[in-house]
Amino acid sequence: MKRRVISGLSLVLLSVLMAPVVAAVAHPKLIGTWSGTGRGVSPETGFYDIPLTMNIMEVQGDLFRGTITATPPGGTISTIPFSGILLMPENEIYISLGYNSVEDSPMFTWLRGKLAGRTCWAFWQNLASGDCGTVRLKKSLVD
Repeated sequence: MKRRVISGLSLVLLSVLMAPVVAAVAHPKLIGTWSGTGRGVSPETGFYDIPLTMNIMEVQGDLFRGTITATPPGGTISTIPFSGILLMPENEIYISLGYNSVEDSPMFTWLRGKLAGRTCWAFWQNLASGDCGTVRLKKSLVD
């Protein structure tokens, strides 16, 4: 009987001590340069490839911010500021883009993705133009 009580108390003590370790999920290292080529479709012009570079400059807890640089087909390179949130433990990211620095018009664009190590698969949509697509971004090994 004593052995069961001690064994039961040991399990309770162990679970109390381990709870903070289990509850604390490590955030992935977001800061750095993520780049890749996306595949998009426009209701007006059809399908296209678009090179994207996402530079995450600052992270505070689940929130982060940075810039995305993209070159639309036949267009000029645009660098757009964004803010985002990381949902743990699923490693899902949601990004809302600000204004297009070239045209200075609202983009109303968002991106939703899933992180897996140094790779991010994402879906994006531009509500102003109706374009949408997917992109696979890889984090630079230097970061």
